[in-house]
Amino acid sequence: LLQETMAANLSHSYPIPLTNTSSMEKEFLQEYTHQAGVRIAILFGLMMIALVGNSLALYTLMMGKGGLAKKRSKIIFLNITLADFLVTLFPMLGQLIWEILEREWVAGWLFCKVFKFIQTYALASSNYML
Repeated sequence: LLQETMAANLSHSYPIPLTNTSSMEKEFLQEYTHQAGVRIAILFGLMMIALVGNSLALYTLMMGKGGLAKKRSKIIFLNITLADFLVTLFPMLGQLIWEILEREWVAGWLFCKVFKFIQTYALASSNYML
């Protein structure tokens, strides 16, 4: 029974046409699309804040007084900033695209595996940089 239910749920993709559906299904789909819109808006806002903040940090590090070669702390902050850029570009952007495409992967099996590896690498590099 569980396998049949899961197969039935996975056999169609959203959005489902709202004809021939019960009011409960319509309410669920409207709530689902509202929640997806909220997730997309929050992810987009966080990405913009991260991009602007990291760009400013990178600009300050590169154009700051004394250059990068003068202080070891600047090199550490540069590495942290670059790792944060990786997190912004791969996990956050990937999740945003996933939400926009209504949680349906269209890029194929190989790219899925490569992209998941890059996402994990970006998160690990950011965590271990600290």
